Amino acid sequence: MVILLIKKYRKQKKLTQSQVAETAGVTLRQYQDIESGKSFTTQKVLNSLEDLFELPQRVLLAKNAEEVPNYMKNYL
Repeated sequence: MVILLIKKYRKQKKLTQSQVAETAGVTLRQYQDIESGKSFTTQKVLNSLEDLFELPQRVLLAKNAEEVPNYMKNYL
């Protein structure tokens, strides 16, 4: 199973998966699948996640810091 950085940032904000799912407008199961890298989502949901976490998608959906482009490392 792949764990994306979005999980790290969710925990830093002390949010539950249910809270994030509700804010993003998806079901809990859909969010769990996004967070675990099992599925992708729509641009609308990605935009909601960016707004919630105040981070770009490329950071949220990276598997690790090495996957984040150098010009975005300041977000880590």
